[in-house]
Amino acid sequence: MNSVCDVDFMRKLATQGDVAINMERTHRFVAINQQAVSQKLLLSHSIASYITYVPMNIQAPVTPTPQKPYFAPIDGVRSLCVLLVVEHHLKTNGHPLAFPAFIDTALGVNIFFVISGFLITTLLLREERLKGKISFSAFYWRRAFRILPVYSVVLLMYVAVSQLPSQAMRWVQLKAGMPYFLLFMNEYAKEPNNGNVFTHTWSLGIEEKFYLLWPVLFFFVVKKMPTRAIMLVCLSILFAIPVLLHLEHHPNAYFGLLAGCIMAVLLHGDATAAGITQTLRRISSPVMLLFYLLCFYLQYLNSNMVILFSIGTALCLSYLIVKPTWLTTLLSLPLLVWLGKRSYSMYLVHVLCLNVFENIIHINSQWQAVLVLGASYALSAAVAAVLYVIVEEPARQLGKRFVEQKRMRATTLGVATG
Repeated sequence: MNSVCDVDFMRKLATQGDVAINMERTHRFVAINQQAVSQKLLLSHSIASYITYVPMNIQAPVTPTPQKPYFAPIDGVRSLCVLLVVEHHLKTNGHPLAFPAFIDTALGVNIFFVISGFLITTLLLREERLKGKISFSAFYWRRAFRILPVYSVVLLMYVAVSQLPSQAMRWVQLKAGMPYFLLFMNEYAKEPNNGNVFTHTWSLGIEEKFYLLWPVLFFFVVKKMPTRAIMLVCLSILFAIPVLLHLEHHPNAYFGLLAGCIMAVLLHGDATAAGITQTLRRISSPVMLLFYLLCFYLQYLNSNMVILFSIGTALCLSYLIVKPTWLTTLLSLPLLVWLGKRSYSMYLVHVLCLNVFENIIHINSQWQAVLVLGASYALSAAVAAVLYVIVEEPARQLGKRFVEQKRMRATTLGVATG
C-alpha cells in the first residue's frame, strides 16, 4: 500500500515537474514574443508612441508620458535661437558681426516657426489619438493664457520706457504701431512712420494666425490622414511659390510652420514613422551637424534656399527626438533647458536689453560686438526669469485650471442632462 502510494506520489511529482517545465518554457516564449512585439511597436508607431516604447538598450534623455510630452533638446534649441535673434538685431543696427557671416542669424526666427509647427501639430495629433477628438476651445484657451499675459506686460514695459524724455521719438513711433500690436497684426506694423519700436514681434502676428486657423483647418475640415498629407503638400507649394518669386517674407514664415507640421504628421503616421526613424538613426551626430551648417551656408549663398533650411530644421528636430546622442545630451543641459523655457519672454524683451548696452558701449570691433551680445543675452535672461516667475508661469497654470474647470462643468452638465 505504501509502495503503491509512493509510486503514485512519484508519478505526480514527475507530472508536476513536466508541467512546471512546460509552464516555464511557455512563459519564456511569451516574454520573447512580447519583447519582439514591443520592438515592432517602437518602429511602427508615431512619435507619440515612440516616447512610450523605448528599447532597453537606448537611454532616452527624457521620459515624458503621452499626456504630457516634453522634449528637452528642443528647449535647448530655443535658447540658441534667442542668441541668434539678438545678434541679428546687433547686425541690423549697423554693428560688426559677432557670428561668422555665413550664419544668417535672422534664421533664428525661422527655427522658432518650425518648432511651433512641429510641437503644436504633435500635441494635437496625440490628443486626437488618445481621446478620439480635439477640444478646440481648450486649445485656444491654453494658447491665450500662454501668449497674452506676458505679451501685455512687456508691451507696457516698452510704453513705460518710451515715456523717458530721451525717447520721445520712440513714443511717437510706438503709438503709430499700437493698433497693430493690440490686434496681433504685428507683421504689418513696420511702416515708414512707425519706426522699429516693438516691431521685432512681427513673428507673433504670423504665429497667432497659425494658432487660430491651423487646428480647425487640419483637424476639423480635413479629417483623414492621407487627405491631410495631400493638403499639407499643396499648402507648402502654395507658400513656396511667393518665396521663390521674392514677393514678400510672410510666406517664408508660413512655410517654416508647415515644414514643422509635415514632419509631425509623418512621424505620427504608422506607415511613415518606422522608415523615418530607422533612417535618422543611421545618421551620426557629426554628419547631421555638418548637414545643418550646410543648410545655413546654402541659404547664405541664395536666399531661396530658406525652403531647404526649413526642411533641414524639421529633420534635425526629429533627429534630436528619435536618436539620443551626445548632441541631445548637450542640448539638454540644465542651463540651456532653463533658458529655453524662458525664451518667449527673452524674445519679447531682448531689444530693450540690447539698447541698454548699445548706449553704454560704443561698438567698433568684433570683440565689442561679442561683449554686447553676451551682456544683452544675459540681461534678457534675467528679466525673463522675473517675468517667468511673476507672470508667465502663473498665467499658464491659471489657464490649465480654467480649462480643467470648464471640462469638469461640461462633464457634470452632460451627466445631469443624460
